Amino acid sequence: IRSQRKWIVARFSELVERSWSIRYCEYGGDEPYWEGAVCLNHPLVNMLVEMGWSQVTKEERSFPIGDFNELVFVKTFILLLHDLGTIREKRKGRMIVRPRLRIHGSVDVLNNIGRVLNNELNVGFKKLQSDQKVPRAKTVYFQSKFEIPKILEFVGAVESLDKFNSLDLGSRELMRV
Repeated sequence: IRSQRKWIVARFSELVERSWSIRYCEYGGDEPYWEGAVCLNHPLVNMLVEMGWSQVTKEERSFPIGDFNELVFVKTFILLLHDLGTIREKRKGRMIVRPRLRIHGSVDVLNNIGRVLNNELNVGFKKLQSDQKVPRAKTVYFQSKFEIPKILEFVGAVESLDKFNSLDLGSRELMRV
């Protein structure tokens, strides 16, 4: 497992018995990241392979199959792979600031996440966008000030919900010189 967030890798190492110690990696040109691992014949790896997991270098990741808790998977996936911020746009002499929630993943995973969010929260389906950094990866954007807090509450993203509530959203007059 790799992540730029140390706590994710540390939590994995804490939960998975016989996992190797975590380490910090910096390779030329790549963003630095934290890494933890288990042996390829570890029971967790065997179970993940049975559920359809594949290494990201081989092919696009698919949504898990088999006996698993879909809601827990979706909540955890969003919790780990979301990004909350704002977008600004000029309109008729005004600057409009809106919230933006991004979730990164593969086509299959994001389509299934959209299905679950639609069923559980009545959130509209969103068109997947291409990720700028990784050609295979996709991103789904939510920009509704009503849908974003529903999603963040659903997944238990307390810090992101606090950040959302502190965002300075709305319309402002552009200053003219």
